[in-house]
Amino acid sequence: MSDDEVGVTVFSAVAALICWVWWYGSTLSTIPVQVTGRTPSRALLLVTPLLSAALLFMILRLWAAVDVRDDGRYMTMYTLMGLAVSGIATFIPTWLGISFQHDVLQRSNRSAAWVACGWTVGAMLAFSGANIGDGPGWWVVVFSAMLSMGSLLLMFVAWQFLTGSHDAITIDRDLATGLRMASMFVGCGAVLGVSVAGNWVSVEATTSDFCMRAWPALIIFILAIAFHAVLKPTPESPKPPVFIAGVLPSLFLLSMAVVWLLIAGPKVTGVPG
Repeated sequence: MSDDEVGVTVFSAVAALICWVWWYGSTLSTIPVQVTGRTPSRALLLVTPLLSAALLFMILRLWAAVDVRDDGRYMTMYTLMGLAVSGIATFIPTWLGISFQHDVLQRSNRSAAWVACGWTVGAMLAFSGANIGDGPGWWVVVFSAMLSMGSLLLMFVAWQFLTGSHDAITIDRDLATGLRMASMFVGCGAVLGVSVAGNWVSVEATTSDFCMRAWPALIIFILAIAFHAVLKPTPESPKPPVFIAGVLPSLFLLSMAVVWLLIAGPKVTGVPG
């Protein structure tokens, strides 16, 4: 490994350690304030980072460059890089008004917990796609991840601005809204990830391919907004039914992402379709 690769590995290890120690330490040590309703599942918060890491490792092992798959040092470097990037991404919901510490842990808000976990998995999927294919070095992964994860972040910001779902999550504690947001993040993250996947040619080619492939994420995003407009809590229906307003729309959004992955995935991973 070159000096810059060693530096990236060390930096990623430190950043990942700080972020995930904070996540797990907060999850295990915070005593929730007693409120009405059930507390969020601690198991969900504990399993989500492990699931994200497993997804990244599987993608690296199956579809990363050959010299990465066959070298434990590079597998370690890119795994740590993903853990660092996704770990830093866990702070985004708090910056956008849905606090992991206050809403998820202290106030036992299950809706906010789903948002935090869905965002974490979605961010990892967006990063993971940047590792698919052959390229000249780690900076290629960074550039591709900037496209996919940056787009996912813009969607989160736009979602908060267009829907005003902050109150539905933090005040109404509407579980259906949290489930729809989580599925939107996971679905869009997967689509954006596969949109930057493939063998590296140039900055221009990667950007062009991304623009041509990423449009299904926009469709998922628009549909999620439409679902929220129809199914959000109202004075007449302050607690929409979770299955109808949350589970079914979430499955629909995720199924759209799965269909696109089945169509586009083999073209960029080299797997026969």
